Amino acid sequence: NGRSSFVIDYNSVTNRTTLVATEPNYALAWNPDPKWIEGYYAEPKAPADGNLSWSPGDFASSHNVYLGTDYGDVNNATDPCTYPGCGNVSVCSYNPGGLEFGQTYYWRIDEVNDTNGTIWKGKIWSFTVFNGKLLDDFESYADTEDLLTNWSGYPANPTLEKVEAIDYQSMQFDYNNPGDSNYSVAALDLGSPQDWTTADTKVLSIDFFGTETNGAEQMYLAIADDNNNISMVAYSGDANDLKKDRWQNFDVAVADFADGTIDLSSIKRVGVWLTGMGAAGTIYIDNVEVVPSGCFPGHQPAGDINGDCTVDITDANTMVSDWLDTDFTITAQSPDANFLVAWYKFDSGSGSTAVDSSSNGNNGSIIGAEWVNGKSGDPNDYALKFRGLEFNADYVECGTFSPTSLGTPNEMTVTYWVKWSGWNDRYQSFVAKRFEWNQSDWVWHVGMGPAADTVFFWTGDGTDVILGTPPEDYDWVHVAITLDGSILRMYYDGHLVATGPYALGSGAADTPVRLGSTNDFDGLNGVMDDVRFYSYALSQEEVISTMGLTELYFPIASPANITDPEQPNSRAVNLADFAVMAADWLEESVWP
Repeated sequence: NGRSSFVIDYNSVTNRTTLVATEPNYALAWNPDPKWIEGYYAEPKAPADGNLSWSPGDFASSHNVYLGTDYGDVNNATDPCTYPGCGNVSVCSYNPGGLEFGQTYYWRIDEVNDTNGTIWKGKIWSFTVFNGKLLDDFESYADTEDLLTNWSGYPANPTLEKVEAIDYQSMQFDYNNPGDSNYSVAALDLGSPQDWTTADTKVLSIDFFGTETNGAEQMYLAIADDNNNISMVAYSGDANDLKKDRWQNFDVAVADFADGTIDLSSIKRVGVWLTGMGAAGTIYIDNVEVVPSGCFPGHQPAGDINGDCTVDITDANTMVSDWLDTDFTITAQSPDANFLVAWYKFDSGSGSTAVDSSSNGNNGSIIGAEWVNGKSGDPNDYALKFRGLEFNADYVECGTFSPTSLGTPNEMTVTYWVKWSGWNDRYQSFVAKRFEWNQSDWVWHVGMGPAADTVFFWTGDGTDVILGTPPEDYDWVHVAITLDGSILRMYYDGHLVATGPYALGSGAADTPVRLGSTNDFDGLNGVMDDVRFYSYALSQEEVISTMGLTELYFPIASPANITDPEQPNSRAVNLADFAVMAADWLEESVWP
């Protein structure tokens, strides 16, 4: 709420983070709206004509307001009557009016003492002005009861959700079309009717997040005017998008709602509909907004390479840089089974033992992890889900074997399928051979940091190699990590994504190997399947084989590959792509 703050101390030796709350200064303004708590909440959007508000310090009689676009100017200002000063007010709100769309603003409230006029300098808060009308981002609700003051549903009301959210909160919509009913709806009451015929109300947009067990139902966005005339537009994307547990966009041109009956100058309600007799499932909704025309994915010129809806010199530079890039296919090669140290297929689907399908008997003990459906989606295929706990984490204890035991001492490979569920503000571990906090007992550790978009590899010898980015969240990704004695290579879905120098640590031989955590902490937030260890560095051809493939096609990675008139394995960034770009040269496109 802005009244107290925290001091965060990370100890790299113990791998522990300490969070200490500071004593609040009760003289300062607090509880800002819009607010941004750095490092936790997403920076809020605010309407161009909205109010700033706050709660007063305990001894304030009035408030000096500062607002500007430069952090330093606002932080250093001392005169409320000179920019970025906005004057002195006696109430705890201020309407700046006329703010610039898309601009980030910084603001500060200095409290003036009610007895002697002493000024208490306030903290700096920030927000970005929303380009359009933000109908609901779900951040202001205290609980589901509060949410239902604006939202309603049929046959059941939606609920407030804090797990799946773009920023902090979203709305959970459980749809269930029972009996003769073939639809479910969640509807937002806008209060006073809104005029959607203006220049800043051209596109109705929501973000939605699917669930793997959903059916392929038809989704609609609907609006209703003040006379209860309803118009609906169907989602034009793949119906299976409802099964994808990731954030996606549903954008509808407001003009597409114009069916001859609805009054676009008097919009009263917005709804999300799911249709289909007997359909049932769960989606999450965030950021309901109506915005001006602009650059929207899927609506840019064909010759636009960088996605900014303008075909210009930046697109040409990309094409020149990637000229004659080609596609190709790699044929898989089976790894040498003599060097397979352990293989956890997770085929049993029950019990507390992860069976090793190699001939080495390195069975693992499952602690806390939950059996779920595996990568193939077959109901008889299983995997293990880890909850991402910081302490008392879920894991599989695989024993003390060394992945290098059957081959060259400093060579190894680990491969696995992972469906990662994203960041949770703490370290996460995929797989490790380490013990407790003593780094001298570490051999290797593959994990991710709590804030940086990176994968790191640690040993107790001081080696800390950071390579690439984490796997795509909410999708199954095949990960392979190979070490040839000096060079580490990381593959995602058979594609080499990062390399770097690396050497194994010299930790104790009896250090355990664990999947999903290190030593009871830093738990993985996601699902793992088909984990293998080899005692040598697999080639890319062999990595592809561990994916269950006989070959893997590599399309042209460059966005300059605009068109593909050629057959696979003979494609290139060439004159065919240049012709498309040239035809759209200097074209700028906005939608709608």
